[in-house]
Amino acid sequence: MKELAPFPAVDEIPDETEILTKAEIFARAPRVALKGHLGFVLIAHDGPENVRRLVLRLLEQDAVVALHWDARNPLDLGAELKRDLLPHLSKRFLPARRVKVEWGLWTVVEATLCGLEALEQSGLPLSHVTLLSGHDYPLRPLSQLREFLERRPLIEHIECVDHEKEKWVMDGLHDERWQYRHFISWRDDPKLFDRIWKFQHSLGWKVRPPLGIKPHFGSQWWTLTWPTLCGVLEASRDRKVRGFFRRTWVPDEMFFQTLVAKLVPKKLIAGFNLNFYHFNKKGVPLVFHADHLEFLADQPHFFARKITARSQMLRDRLDFLAKNRESESTPPPLMRKNISRFEIFHALPYRALPNRRVIGAQNDLWWGDMECNKRSYTAIVAPENCDLGPIWRQFAEQPDTVVYGDLFHPEFIDYGPHASPHPLYPSNALFVRDLKKPNFLFDLIQSHPGRRVVFSVRVPSHTEMPELVVADPYCDVVFATVERPFWDSNGGGGLDWEAPFNQMILTDLYWRSRKNGKPSPILQAPLLEKSAELAAPLGATTSNGPTRSRQGLWNNNRNVAI
Repeated sequence: MKELAPFPAVDEIPDETEILTKAEIFARAPRVALKGHLGFVLIAHDGPENVRRLVLRLLEQDAVVALHWDARNPLDLGAELKRDLLPHLSKRFLPARRVKVEWGLWTVVEATLCGLEALEQSGLPLSHVTLLSGHDYPLRPLSQLREFLERRPLIEHIECVDHEKEKWVMDGLHDERWQYRHFISWRDDPKLFDRIWKFQHSLGWKVRPPLGIKPHFGSQWWTLTWPTLCGVLEASRDRKVRGFFRRTWVPDEMFFQTLVAKLVPKKLIAGFNLNFYHFNKKGVPLVFHADHLEFLADQPHFFARKITARSQMLRDRLDFLAKNRESESTPPPLMRKNISRFEIFHALPYRALPNRRVIGAQNDLWWGDMECNKRSYTAIVAPENCDLGPIWRQFAEQPDTVVYGDLFHPEFIDYGPHASPHPLYPSNALFVRDLKKPNFLFDLIQSHPGRRVVFSVRVPSHTEMPELVVADPYCDVVFATVERPFWDSNGGGGLDWEAPFNQMILTDLYWRSRKNGKPSPILQAPLLEKSAELAAPLGATTSNGPTRSRQGLWNNNRNVAI
C-alpha cells in the first residue's frame, strides 16, 4: 500500500450504500455491512472478577465482546470465560491473542488490534465497535446506545486533534512523542528516557510520518464504525505505518486518531467519545466510588471510567440505574460533561464536605480521603520494642470502641485479636492498602459509624502515618513507651542501639502533638520480646510450624492503666 487514500469527500452525510462503496477501497477488509451487533474490544490486565462482570453485562445485551487479557498476568481469563459461559453467550465472546502490555508503548495499540482481529476473524456482522478497559462500566442500557448510533450511523465518535492547530497534551511531550524514536517506557527509567530523545534532538534527527499521514491526538477511547475499523486494520498491516507508530510515545493516544483523520471526512468525526472520564487539576484521572453515583447519573455518556476495583456497590447501583433508564429517551447527539459538582468542590474554601468523599481532586494529596473525615479516632504511637497487647486489651473493654492492631505493619495488615478484617482489605492485601494509606484508614473509620476506632502506629514506620495522626485535629494521640527503652529485647542482655534513635522520633512526635493542642498522654507498657512469629499474620506458618496466637502471648503480660 503506497498511499492511504482517504474516503471521497462528501457534501452531506451519505447513506449506507455509499459507505459500502467507500469501504471497498480496502482490498482485504471483509464485512462492511452497517447492520449487525454492537462490538466491544475490552483490554484489561487485572481485576478478573470485575472483568467477568463487565463481559457478562455486555453479552447479556446481545453484544460481541473481544477480550485482550494482558499476557503478563499468568491467569488465562479469556479461556476460563469461554469455558464457563453458556453456549448462546460463548459464541459472542472472543478471547484475543495475548501480548505483554507496557504503558506508554506500542503494545497498548497492539493489544487493541488483537481484539479487532478477533472480531474480524469471527465472521459476525458488526455495525460499531467500542473500546473499553476493565475499569469501565455502563451507565445506560445498550439499547439506548444502539438507538443513539442508528440516528447517526456514519459518525465516528473519537477525538482527533490536529497537532498543528491545537495543543492537546497539557503537560509533557507533545510533538516530541512522534518526532523522535522512543525505545523504553518513561516509567522504567525517566532519566534515560529523556536522554534518548534529547540526544536525537541535539543531532537534528527527526522522524517523518510515512504515506502522507499527519499526526493527530486524542483520548485512547472511541466508538467507531466497523468499515472504518476495517480500514484501520488494513493500514496497521502496512510495514511503514506500523514501524512509525511502534517507536512513538503513548501511541494509543495517536494511532487510531491519526488513521481515522486520514481515512474519514472531517464532518463525519464527532470529536468526542461516548465514555465519561475526567481529570483533576493535577492531571490525575478521577476514580469513582460508591458515593459518586449521583454525579455519574448526571452524565449523558454511555460508559464511565475509572470505577474503583473495590466498589462492587457502585457497580450494583449502576446496574440498577441502567435498568431503570430503559424507558428514558436517548441522550442528545453532543456529549457534554455535567461537572458542576466537581467545579463547586474546587471552589469550596475548606478541605471537604463533612463525612463525605466528594467527587474530584483531593486538595491535599498528602491527606488523601482523610481530608473528608470528621469522625474522632485514637492512634497509639509507640516504638517497635513496645508490647501494646495490654493497652489494646484495655481499650477493647471500653464501650463503642473498635480496636485494631498495627494496621501499617510492613509485612501484613495487623487487625489484632479484637476486631475483624475489613472485607475489602484482607490481611495480605498490602498492595491495595499501600496505594494510599490515608484512604485505607478512611475506609476503616467510615465502616464503624457511631464507634471510635483505635489502632497503633509504630516508629520508625517509614510512612507518613505518624505525622498524619499527630497533625489530624480529629485524632486523639496516645503515646506508649517501655520501662527500659534502650534494653535489648532479643535476650542478649545488652543495649538496643537502635532504640535511642526511635526514642528521638517518638519524642519529636510527642512535642508536635502537644504543640497542636492535644493532651497526648504517655502510657507505659512491657518490653516486647522479639520473635519471628510476631512478623506473620495470624494462622500463618513458619519454619518451626504454626505460629502461636498473639492473644496467648499477650495474656501473660501485666495490665497497665489507661
